[in-house]
Amino acid sequence: MRLALLLLVALSLPAEGLVSRNNGLPVGQAVATAGTMKPTVAYGADIDDILDAQGRIRDVVHYSSGSAVRVTYTAPNTGSCVLSYGDSPVNFGDDTDITALSATSGTTSRDETITGLASATTYDYKIACAGGGSVFGRITTQ
Repeated sequence: MRLALLLLVALSLPAEGLVSRNNGLPVGQAVATAGTMKPTVAYGADIDDILDAQGRIRDVVHYSSGSAVRVTYTAPNTGSCVLSYGDSPVNFGDDTDITALSATSGTTSRDETITGLASATTYDYKIACAGGGSVFGRITTQ
């Protein structure tokens, strides 16, 4: 009985509230033009733009290969970013526990490699960028 009632309610909903398979556009929000579907209204937000405006570091990926760790990320701007690391657990407030790579700048896409690490060891890292953005991570070498 409940299933029949739910089905009846679902079938009585207006089509405007449903989402089509047309690239996620609500039904009735697309117009056919020369055989293609084009939205009449744009929905959503550019999350990358929002994160950049907030000074956030994003798309962080780290790889371990023997005694080296490669860290790639997208900086919020072309300003300076520093990758610091140390044996886990690290107190990033104490400069004696960490090693910092040279600051990088010039592009938002960053690719940094830490070499000379001990194998089978866990390291913590911190990426800090001008403008206040920072992110922490942990990786174990192979």
